[in-house]
Amino acid sequence: MVQQGLKGFGHDIKSLRKDMLEEHICNLLGPKFDQNGWKFRLHTTLELQEVIVNLYMCVYEKEEVLNDTITLEFARGLVVENNGMSLNWVAYALTTHKK
Repeated sequence: MVQQGLKGFGHDIKSLRKDMLEEHICNLLGPKFDQNGWKFRLHTTLELQEVIVNLYMCVYEKEEVLNDTITLEFARGLVVENNGMSLNWVAYALTTHKK
């Protein structure tokens, strides 16, 4: 079940500013690895890695983070939430499962 362990209130991740500077994401996750996103394990603490993996597994209903890489949209959500804004991860998870 997608909602288990996710917050169902707060701002819509899909509506986050598309013009968020990549620099803000890099400050949290390190430099972008390639066109697919950030390999967060290379530049983050073990504590943050655990948070990312647990959230990723709940959102995408997967046992592991594919290639240890997270996408721009997911990374934006992490940065915004890290700065104190509440996000609706349930709504985001539901949009990822429509495909």
